[in-house]
This record gives sequence, structure tokens and C-alpha cells, in this order.
Amino acid sequence: MQLSVFKSSSASLLQAALAFSAMFPVTLVVVLFVAATMPSVSGTFWLAYVPASIFFALAMGLAAGSLRHRSAGMAVLLLVYVWMLLLPITAAVAYFPIRPLMTPYWIPYGALIRLIFVGVLFMLVASWRFRRTTGSRERRLILGLAAVFLSFLFFIRNDDHLWEFGYRHWAKQALDSHHYSTARDDSWLKDLRWLVTELPERHPNWFYRMDRVSFQKETEELARRIPELTDQQMVLSLKRLTALAQDAHTDIRIRDGMTSLPVTLYSFSDGLFITGAEDAYRQMIGAKVIRIGNTDAAEALEKVSVLIPNENRMQRLKAAPQLLVMQDVLDFLGLTDGGHPVFTLEKTGTQFSVSFNPEAQPQNAGIADDTINRGEPQPDVVEKDGTAMPLYRQNRDVNYWYTRLPEKQLIYFAYNQARELKDRPIRPFLNELKSTIQANPNDTLLIDLRNNGGGSSSLLEPLIGYLASEGPARTGKVYAAIGRNTFSSAVLNAVALRDEAGVILIGEPTGGRPNHFGEVKTLTLPASGVKVCYSSKYFHPSRDDRDAVYPHKEALLTSEDYFAGKDPVLELVLKMRDE
Repeated sequence: MQLSVFKSSSASLLQAALAFSAMFPVTLVVVLFVAATMPSVSGTFWLAYVPASIFFALAMGLAAGSLRHRSAGMAVLLLVYVWMLLLPITAAVAYFPIRPLMTPYWIPYGALIRLIFVGVLFMLVASWRFRRTTGSRERRLILGLAAVFLSFLFFIRNDDHLWEFGYRHWAKQALDSHHYSTARDDSWLKDLRWLVTELPERHPNWFYRMDRVSFQKETEELARRIPELTDQQMVLSLKRLTALAQDAHTDIRIRDGMTSLPVTLYSFSDGLFITGAEDAYRQMIGAKVIRIGNTDAAEALEKVSVLIPNENRMQRLKAAPQLLVMQDVLDFLGLTDGGHPVFTLEKTGTQFSVSFNPEAQPQNAGIADDTINRGEPQPDVVEKDGTAMPLYRQNRDVNYWYTRLPEKQLIYFAYNQARELKDRPIRPFLNELKSTIQANPNDTLLIDLRNNGGGSSSLLEPLIGYLASEGPARTGKVYAAIGRNTFSSAVLNAVALRDEAGVILIGEPTGGRPNHFGEVKTLTLPASGVKVCYSSKYFHPSRDDRDAVYPHKEALLTSEDYFAGKDPVLELVLKMRDE
């Protein structure tokens, strides 16, 4: 049956024009709202939605015009609206190379759902108003649907996820069925319920990399075991549960009150070694860890990974050594027999065992400062044995600094933290660095991101823009050093340096993905006061969705290089420049 939309009825055309003028602003608002929730996505991507909005509004206008004469107009209206719902999915398939983001879950917010429902409500009311000859049955159907959608506007919260209503019901029913005999156990159940309810609500996509059913089973098993676990074991159990999401920005903070060993560890390319120690154990520095208790070092690194919310192998290599010096973690993983942990070490070809006496303290407190773990202050430039400390281990407590080595024709820029210093604002600092670069056009520039765990990615944008526009004109080459400690916004900077400025990346893969969840917020569990960090936004700067940013040239750090004070990255940069 031919629709009256094709008739030349002036009334139909007028109604079509009115509907178009009403719907086009609504569709534009939808586009702008979605774009505002994803500022990291290029604006050119959202431009594709503008003609889609025009098409949608035009289709609505035509459908509204046809409603005056044919009931089939309602079918056209509903079909086009279904098409609008599918449009974001189609665009997501084209833009996002990530399977979980090809579903409507990537637009999860209740505020957007409510906005779409307003559009549906408008169309239903418009159809009832335009079609004056509608039969009583159709009128009741339209008004009934309008009432349903109107009720949804009051039922849905702005921070709701579209697909999480069933999950919220499970969280309440499954966990409320547990009854304990002590107030302590009830408090931990309250925290567990709070955690598994709030994280899916607040996280952009909590089930992005994990199976929902497995997470629910783990949660129910933990609820059952609450009476058997100590408080520290409960904290670590919550950390393990959170780590299932594989989001490196979402984690349970566990350091406060944990007992730590008087040493620090680092996983080099040739094994796990002691890199720092309190004075009583200084002779252990440089020893290779062979076993922890009866477990081989490699197996211990693998066991502790269940507590690490990670996106790749480098993040596990970074975090595992820091956890393996916590007595509570070793006990939790069964790496000790409940007493002092015994490490089997090897130094100068001789194996021996050491029993460490842990103390309750903040991790790494009082440890000698020749440790490689990120975050330890390293203001000195000379080792305790008098040898020069390599540049990447100098001034790591300073957010950003640079120096020029005239004898090497090298400008070394250490970008250790993406946070602005009050006493040295970033803009004047970068202007000074640019002046040095311009005054020495034949020098090689090395931007070191190896100690940068994130902050604000925008701080480095002026330098990246400068290198992208004027860098190719320089005769010297530009390199950037990356590694396992390169994380969060520093990963975004590495991607921009590589893709926008053509900078050559040297080192090892980054500890974070180029496309990742981030912009961390914090919540506090109501009973225990344990702090939980969680991601609130998804960043998508690259179509390359590998698990890390990989260097153009790999330069791995061995224990021999580290203890000899060598920097394989700098050596490779100078070698490549001179070739």
C-alpha cells in the first residue's frame, strides 16, 4: 500500500516540516551529549552524526506527515527510530576496533537513555496530536506507550547503565541471603555489596574484559568465606576480585598497615633481583632471587599476578616485585608457612638463604635509595660507591627537568610526572627547552618517559605540537624512551609523539594500553574505610589497540647494566644517531 507521504497534500508537507524542525535540534542534542562524554574521540568522527541527525529528523517529519492519512506512518516512525538506536552501534563498529565496544554498552549512561526516551515520548505525543482521526484503540495504545516512557524518565537514574538492572537485582538478592554471627562479618559483607554494586554503576564499562557470570561466582564465594578470613585477607580478596576487571586504573589500595620486608625487588630481563635494602641487609643488594619459600621466583611472579589489575605483561612485571616484598601478600598466596619469609638468593655464583624480619610500615620506608622502583626519591647523581648515576635514575622526584650534554650533542629531557610544578610552571619550562633545542639544531633530543606514571596528558601538548610542525626541519633526530613505568597519560603522550611528531620510540613496551580506561576517581568502602580507585572515562587515541605501546627499537635493562650504572636506551640512541 502506497504511503500518503508521497501525496502532495499541503497539510502533510506542513506537518512534515514542523516535525523536522522539532526533531532536528533533539537529534543534535543527542550527538553533542555523546560527544561531550567522550572528549578524547576526534571531532571529525562526530561530524558524521550531523547528516545522520538530518536524515533522522527528515524521516521523522515524513513519518509524521504520513500519520495524518495512513496507519503505516506509525510503522515508518518506529522503524526509523530503531535505525537511530542502531546508528551508534554501526558507527562504533566502524570506529572502534574493540569487540566489547561494538555493543550499545558503550553509551551506558542513564542521562542519555532518558534523553532518547524524551524523543520517543515526543514522537508518540506528536503522532496522537497529528492524527486526529485515530481510532480509540490506537489512541489508547499511543497514550499507554507514552505513559510507559514517561514513567521510565522517573525510574532511570542519570548514572544508570542500560544493561545493569538485572545485575543490581542479583547483587541485592545473592548477598542479602548471607547471615553471620558477628558484626565484623556483617560489616565486610556490607563493603563487598557496596563494591560489587557501585563499581559497575560508576565504571564506564565494568564487564569490558571479564565474564559477568565468573565475577558473580567469585563474589558469592568470597561472601561465603568472610568468617574464615582475617581483615588483611579480606582486603587482599577484594583486591583480587577487583583485578578481574583487568583495568590498571581500578584497584584497591592496600599499602597502609601492610607489613613489608626490608628490601626492594625488580624484575630485569635476566631475572628477579634485590635492588635496595635497609642498612642491615645492604650486602644483599645485587643478589638474584631464586626462590621465595619453596616456590621458584618465576612462579611467584605468576602467582602474585592475580592481585594485579593489569592490561599487559609489563604492568605485571612492574607491580609484582612491589607486592612480593609484603609479608601479608606472601602469606595470602601461600608463599610462606606463616613465619618469616625465607628467600633463596644467589650472588657471585653462591646460593644462600635469608630469613627477612618484616615490620609494619609504609612500603619501602627507610630503604636505601639505590632502588629502581618508581616513586623513590633519587636526588643524588652519584652512587654510594662513587660511580656516576645514569640520567634516568637522577632527580626522579622532580616532575620535569632537562640538561644538555655538549660532548654527546644530546639534550636530555626527563618527563617524570605529568603534573605541573607550582614553582616552575610547565609553559615557561617548555619555552626554555624549545629555545635550547633551537639554539642547538644538530643535537639529538631524548624525551624520557620511563618514570612517568601519568597525570595530565595536555601538559606536553605544546612540545608535541612544536616537534610536529618544526621537528622534521631539524638535522638532529628526536627519540622518546618508554618502559613498564610509562603509564596512563604518559602512554597518551607516547602515542602522540609517535603518531603526530614522528618521534622514534626506544626501550620496552609501556605498562598501559594506548586505548584505556582512566581519569581516576576514588570511593571509600563504608564499613572498613578501604580506598578504591576506579576509572571514570575511556580514552581512545589510537586505532592500534594492542595491549601496549611498543618501541620501534627494543632496549631491555639487564641486572648487569643496572648495577654497572649503564643505560641501554641512551647507548642505543647514540648508536642509531651515529649510524
